[in-house]
Amino acid sequence: GSVSTEFRLDGKVVWTRAVPLPSGGVSNLDLVLPKLSPGWHDAEVRLKGGDALAADDARHATFLVPPPVRVLVVENRTGVRSFEEQSFFVLAALDPFFGATNAGAGRFVVEQTRPEGIAAKIRARRSAAAATNASPFDVVVLPALKTLPPEAVGALATFVKAGGGLFLFGGDSLASSRFNAEFAGLLPLQVDDTAKADEDLPWHIGDFDRKSPVFGVFAMEGGGTPAIADFTRRHAVQPGATAVILARFDDGIPFLVGANAGAGRILFANTSADTAWTDWPKHKSFVPWLCASTAFLAGRTDDRVLESGREFVTGTEAVIQAGVGAAKSAFTLHRPEVPETNLNAGADGALAFEADRPGIHSLRDDSGREWLRFAVNVPSSESDLTAMNAADAGGRVVHRDDAEGSRPAGLFGSDRQRQEFWRLLLLSALVLLFAETLLSNRTTA
Repeated sequence: GSVSTEFRLDGKVVWTRAVPLPSGGVSNLDLVLPKLSPGWHDAEVRLKGGDALAADDARHATFLVPPPVRVLVVENRTGVRSFEEQSFFVLAALDPFFGATNAGAGRFVVEQTRPEGIAAKIRARRSAAAATNASPFDVVVLPALKTLPPEAVGALATFVKAGGGLFLFGGDSLASSRFNAEFAGLLPLQVDDTAKADEDLPWHIGDFDRKSPVFGVFAMEGGGTPAIADFTRRHAVQPGATAVILARFDDGIPFLVGANAGAGRILFANTSADTAWTDWPKHKSFVPWLCASTAFLAGRTDDRVLESGREFVTGTEAVIQAGVGAAKSAFTLHRPEVPETNLNAGADGALAFEADRPGIHSLRDDSGREWLRFAVNVPSSESDLTAMNAADAGGRVVHRDDAEGSRPAGLFGSDRQRQEFWRLLLLSALVLLFAETLLSNRTTA
């Protein structure tokens, strides 16, 4: 036979179809999701028509579509064709359809600006309705510049310390004295004069941190290697004590240096953003490295386009770890068909509540922002109508070999009383036998 099923996404019916499902059988459904906006979404598959066990006629799930990483790329060259810009390969790697009007939203949303527009861009609010003055960008990519407007220097420092990411590149246009002075409070690194490799002996990337998210793609089988690229120019650099060297050239000179500044992160690549100092942008391995580095600066090391939400089972205690940062914080729990419930996180940031009804649940912080969405479903055992077989049933019955197991204990009294009882029965039988003999003799002709 078959059953009629209905798939709902965010409360709207997406499709209805008949699914072949014999009695006691199992079937799978292939779900094709439409293009979804960033944020939380919920899904439900339901049997149409219902049956005698309505509680298990629906299964719920939640998932999160992460927002794209918003990147501001600075371009200094004017009057050149697009492929001659310093930022051409950066733009092509992060957003291959940059500038196309019909391009779909990808993992990165990129905007380009001139140096004089940096401060205004990163100081703008994320949206008119934003609750905070958070920047509309997650990462700023800054190729080598001869000069940087004074207001841009202060704006970048504030941006990074508030949690933003800054990706710096070297190059011919970088004035080391100016660079060191402007970024001394953010990057524990001294950049000195440039050096040039021998014409027939370019440098290559040697050691790199395979455990870092920046180079994680090269740790996988078939992930390629950054060592294929040739580097013909570089800066002499002196990392500070708090700097982290993520990669070196084959002669030991730092190639990629990272540091934390406030709540933000900085990376400095000891090469140009274009092909002036290296041919790496022409190799396939450049794209995953640049994307991974940009995501790392944004604090987004998970590259999944869809993340499954949590699921709990009715009749159990649900525990959610909000983190130590949320210790003692107030939350409200929104459940189907009941008023909202106030919850307070414990000292360890844990929230506990009774999962007493199936459906989609939403957890919001004290500002009303949805912090988490999750599903609660009835146990899958509720749908198992398989009868217990004879072997299982027999295994649950206690068997006794003695005859006493067939009668209630104490029915005939104690052992002494049982002996007297049997004597009476035997005596009665003898009396009846004697009486029967007398009667038969008297009635015989």
